Amino acid sequence: MRLEKTNYGNKDLSPVMSEDTLKYHKDGLAKDYFKKLDSKEGDYSFNEAGAFLHNIFFSQFKKPGGLNKPSGASLEFINKHFSDFKSLKEEMKAMAMSIQGSGWVYLSKNGSIKTIKNHQKKEDIVLLIDWWEHAWSLDYKKNKGKYFDNIWKIIDWNVISNLLSQKKANASFPFEEEILSKDIYKRRFSSDTSQEDLVWHRDREDRYIEIFSHGEWMFQFEDKLPFKLSSVDNIFIEKGVYHRLIKGSEDLLISVHKKNRSNISVRAEEFVKISEKYRKGNVK
Repeated sequence: MRLEKTNYGNKDLSPVMSEDTLKYHKDGLAKDYFKKLDSKEGDYSFNEAGAFLHNIFFSQFKKPGGLNKPSGASLEFINKHFSDFKSLKEEMKAMAMSIQGSGWVYLSKNGSIKTIKNHQKKEDIVLLIDWWEHAWSLDYKKNKGKYFDNIWKIIDWNVISNLLSQKKANASFPFEEEILSKDIYKRRFSSDTSQEDLVWHRDREDRYIEIFSHGEWMFQFEDKLPFKLSSVDNIFIEKGVYHRLIKGSEDLLISVHKKNRSNISVRAEEFVKISEKYRKGNVK
């Protein structure tokens, strides 16, 4: 890994970020994470996450000028998940100001605002703000709220829009997949997945689903009530039948089988009965 080159110089972000801050933060502290990775010095995971986050952070900026409001995919995304740009900034600032100690605040790809304690790699970042003291103390002293208010003047919305477009293009399937054989593969659905990505769909052939960890997820056949998944149950999905997942609080891990298996015990018609029990309140 290396610190990516920026399209601006250390003097170009002033007065939002001074030359001194960029020399200290970008050219000093951020580069140190990469040096420590190369030399295998210190905690590898911490340094890797620090390098990862700083590459995202410094790639988002441009010279200040004009009103600098979001447009294109950025504006579409913000309007979809917030009432307007002002609401995004207000909610994100409240979240940032609630951080105790060092960390980051970011807008995630599912439209929620999240925080990171110290350094952690996150794959759902759309827009990221460094909330460590060294990011703002040279220029703003104790007034980190003013740092937050000013940083929007240098956000390069083309970068954010390009990232959103890239994520949208890569979001064909809302899961990570591991192929175990020609007819069996594992899928992991993240709890960060947007419910909008879990669309109604149907398969071209029968599927047998084995549940390993359910994370409070639910399943629904067309014209049936949704039901909670359980690691003791398995699902038969007949080809051509519409179905969908409803996300839970933790990750969902399943295996998908293209051919029948003797240990797949619950078939579609049995789930009709289960669904009826949920509707009548006989199943917890």
